Amino acid sequence: MCSSDFVVPIAIAIILYFWPGLKKYAKNIVLAVLGILFLFILWYSISVLIYVVVSLVLTLILSPLNQRIKKMPWIKGNVPSAISALLTLVIFVTVVVLIGRVFIPLISQEIQILSSITMNDVYNVLSGPLKAIEEWGAELEMGVSEEINERKMIRDFLFSHARIDHVPDFFSQIAGGVGSSIMAAFSILFISFFLLKDSWIVDKAIDVMSPDHYRERVFRVVNQSRETLSRYFLGLLVQVSIITILVSFGLSLVGIENALIIGLFAGLMNVIPYLGPIIGIVFGLLIAITTNINLNLQTELIPLILQVLTVFGFVQLFDNFITQPVVFSKSINAHPLEVFLVILVAGNLAGIAGMVLAVPGYSVIRVIAAEFFGEFRLVQTMTRTQR
Repeated sequence: MCSSDFVVPIAIAIILYFWPGLKKYAKNIVLAVLGILFLFILWYSISVLIYVVVSLVLTLILSPLNQRIKKMPWIKGNVPSAISALLTLVIFVTVVVLIGRVFIPLISQEIQILSSITMNDVYNVLSGPLKAIEEWGAELEMGVSEEINERKMIRDFLFSHARIDHVPDFFSQIAGGVGSSIMAAFSILFISFFLLKDSWIVDKAIDVMSPDHYRERVFRVVNQSRETLSRYFLGLLVQVSIITILVSFGLSLVGIENALIIGLFAGLMNVIPYLGPIIGIVFGLLIAITTNINLNLQTELIPLILQVLTVFGFVQLFDNFITQPVVFSKSINAHPLEVFLVILVAGNLAGIAGMVLAVPGYSVIRVIAAEFFGEFRLVQTMTRTQR
């Protein structure tokens, strides 16, 4: 964003400020222009905004641990805020590193397996079904040359479209983003440290920006939203952990290699409502098939695929009827149809990111509506559990 982008709104503000008859509205004009400039800055600094939002979420999740460290019973008085915040982040980073040490070797092994698969391997797996198609064609009195051409067409299609040999290039592109990922991680941890250490920063910013006659109501909204979001994200963390454990355990029982990778991926993808479980199932099937590519399709591979689908099916039933109701009912107390419609609208507006943020965003909107528009019957009906 260059300095010339600010010239037009500033010039308009100056003109309106000195325009006859508008001087009494000067304060509102200046505030409006500053608000527009602030939105411009946010738009052109979207990555920074994302860092701040992620840091706020991380702070909400880690705040209970930070409070426990501050009030450790074997230490006289409270632990200094800087030390408790630092210890909280050290524990968090340690857990992430330990998880990484478990999963990174497995991921590397899976990449090597995917890289070693050739189109001939895929074609050999499909040779049985292709032969059955030829026999079926023979029963229908199709010519031999047509059968061979059909077989050749399928093989040519596999070689021209299913570019599994390009898998290493795909992972090379992922590796190319390591530098930016490190920068993002450092920025998020740095911001989170000060949000944990100086928890008054957010309250002070809200206090400065809130009009005097709305200050008390604004802080009620902030406190209730903070409590609601903290419960939601902690519940979401529990949900991801449960999905990871159940999928990993179930796939291990049926003999799937790298069940931990599939379980972790399925757990993380489950954060995306409705679409996430499908992505997790497809990924699990892909890993199961590629790591067992040499099995006979009809007698071994298809039964294995059915076992994988059974595991995912039971886990999703458990999640839908036990885990999710607990998470959503204790976070926003909204009807399932209401949540579904909100997620659908958010997905249409902002894609996957909108679907992920739909529930926490809607919970905050409900809190705001209950506080400021509680006299309306529609708001009373939709937010009856918030009041």
